[in-house]
Amino acid sequence: GGGTILQLLDELEILLSDTPPDELPEATAFQYQQTIWDLQELLSNINNKATDILLQKAIDLVDIETGNMQEVVTDENITLCLWANFNKNPRFKGYAFVNHNVEFELPKPLAMSDIAVRILHTHYDHISCRSPNFYTHQRAFKMKPAAV
Repeated sequence: GGGTILQLLDELEILLSDTPPDELPEATAFQYQQTIWDLQELLSNINNKATDILLQKAIDLVDIETGNMQEVVTDENITLCLWANFNKNPRFKGYAFVNHNVEFELPKPLAMSDIAVRILHTHYDHISCRSPNFYTHQRAFKMKPAAV
């Protein structure tokens, strides 16, 4: 699952960052980068699928007190907090996931709408590698001689 993908990502990132540029052909570096993006996309799809499954079961997960659904899925790599607005009561325009130190509040017009809020906290960096220049900058930085 996600742990295996993260291990593969770590290995590829180490290869890209630790291999001297003159020992790693540009085409290979590009292929590694493309694989990293593909694996990141796969992780994103897994998280989206988990959200989709929870939303499909949302009616069974409704909190009797609030009339809304709030659910948390967590493992060693992610914490996914999901809230769905079934009640559409302006009194319940937000929620605090107290055990996870996360809360939100909706503007009043959204509190009366069909809406769900997903808060996804990943325990890994899934943003930096999406920058097209991330590895280019890392490789260029490694090539520069140190100032003496």
